[in-house]
Amino acid sequence: MTVYEKIKEISKKRGMNLQTVAKRAGLSSNMIYQYKTVNPKTETLKVLADVLGVSVDYLLDKTEDLHANKKNTNNALVDLKQIAKDDSWDDYLSSDGHPITDHDKNLLRVIFGD
Repeated sequence: MTVYEKIKEISKKRGMNLQTVAKRAGLSSNMIYQYKTVNPKTETLKVLADVLGVSVDYLLDKTEDLHANKKNTNNALVDLKQIAKDDSWDDYLSSDGHPITDHDKNLLRVIFGD
């Protein structure tokens, strides 16, 4: 599967069209369509992976694990209150392999007193 096909597939699963993904990644609205024939730069792949809540390896079709490069390898505890303040939810939290929704983020902010 090509990078374009992977981006298209996961975008659909996330309820986003390609223009929305491009905008959130800071790309021109039609840039992702160019990935049908040209591979994106490494830095662009990283940004797209973050926007889509998957690993770069998943976009490159090197793994079926959506979050292969987002492991907590040092087993450190994660402070959810700090994550709420930094708004870095997508780096740590998911539900059934999908990033948590804005509604869920707001509920967690209420719980943590933000």
